[in-house]
Amino acid sequence: MIAEFRTYFEKLGTRYLKKGQALQIDVLDVRLAGQYEPWRPDFDDVRILRDSTPPRFKLRYVLRENGRVLVQGEESVRDLNYLWNSSGRAAMEPHPYEKAMLRDWFRKRFVRLQPARP
Repeated sequence: MIAEFRTYFEKLGTRYLKKGQALQIDVLDVRLAGQYEPWRPDFDDVRILRDSTPPRFKLRYVLRENGRVLVQGEESVRDLNYLWNSSGRAAMEPHPYEKAMLRDWFRKRFVRLQPARP
């Protein structure tokens, strides 16, 4: 899973960062969408998605442009409305809700340079 999200962040960087920009992201904690409910017969190895179990990533990051720090911080990224995300429901890849959430966060933080909410 770590390699999967590392590759995904690299893909986002290639797509959205400008020439001369370098981004370092440290993943401090991950909570995937949903949770296992082992008391359900025949579904004890399936993550059950509910409104109360949104995806969450705790991240530390530094965006530099030509060696100068543009943005840095540490924040928890979560999507409380992840079940409403149609791109997550339609995706045929692993962890679609997490990737949709990270893509939206990445664009806000590093493309539009919107500051994190307190």
